Amino acid sequence: MINSKYEGCTAGEKLITVFVNGEIYPCQTTIYKDKICNIFETDDIIGELKRQNKYKLGYNFTLPEKCTGCSIADICGGGCKENNKEINKNYTCDILKAVVLYMLKQKIKE
Repeated sequence: MINSKYEGCTAGEKLITVFVNGEIYPCQTTIYKDKICNIFETDDIIGELKRQNKYKLGYNFTLPEKCTGCSIADICGGGCKENNKEINKNYTCDILKAVVLYMLKQKIKE
């Protein structure tokens, strides 16, 4: 049986980055960009994450159009949601496709 707990990038929903000054970012790749909020200035961090519209990830994520029809879109969930938003960049696609293909081949051999 092939089993994986990987559910794609969870930035801004299940994962956040808190900078030393309390600023909250969706993930480590967005530090020094626009903060979502500050832990010292809000009592509703989840609400702030849901309301934010600076990033199309987390609660505001929709699968990129380039992922439509991809054979592993349900597994990878679009990869890194911040960096894969550009049409011609595929930071994780090739790696994930190779890993999934390898796992399927191993399963077929069993």
